[in-house]
Amino acid sequence: MKKGLIILLVVIILVAVIAFVVINNNNASEQSDNTNTASQNVDNSENITENSTESDNEVSNETGMEYENDGTYTVSEVDEDDYNSYYTVEETDETYADSFDIEENGDELTITFYDTELNEYLLGDDDGIEYDTEYTVTNSGDIEAIFVGEEGQDWNYPLVLLLQTDGTVKGIDMEEGYRTGEFIAKDITELEDIESFEQVSVAYPDDSGYRGVVAIAEDETVYEITAYQV
Repeated sequence: MKKGLIILLVVIILVAVIAFVVINNNNASEQSDNTNTASQNVDNSENITENSTESDNEVSNETGMEYENDGTYTVSEVDEDDYNSYYTVEETDETYADSFDIEENGDELTITFYDTELNEYLLGDDDGIEYDTEYTVTNSGDIEAIFVGEEGQDWNYPLVLLLQTDGTVKGIDMEEGYRTGEFIAKDITELEDIESFEQVSVAYPDDSGYRGVVAIAEDETVYEITAYQV
């Protein structure tokens, strides 16, 4: 009888130990799964944050780049002696007077083109614009003055510059506009504290020359602006 009780106690103890081990293993496995899940959630959250940040940066960069001077305009400081020797200020040219009107309509800046020989020449085979149609200029800013100049030696796209109230300058990409019908004023960030523009003729001692446009800064520094010279 005693022997039977002892055997029964041993069996009970063994069952209890086995049950204890099984329960502990299950708990450890659940904790490991929870830890892995939490880790995956953290990783996913980081990935979502990184992707969101990259997406925001892409949108921001694309929006900013759309209005930046992407190489359309070149700005160079003109030596004072060269300016006095080779540059002559002229009256603003009337070459484009009959070809288009540019005017402010409330908060918008619009351009209207007309059927002229010059526009036919500039359009070539492109169908970017229609005559007698108003086109709105994007990113025209807070305009102080509008300047239409001519550069190069032959017929060329007009150089349209928008002096801003803070002394900065935007240039309407007319070549792109003629080709696509989309007119965007691009920030010419190299120019600051500008007071005015001048139409000039440039003549060098070797008889070479061209027509150009310069910007005059508050400190009387002269900058030549080029875009479409060929």
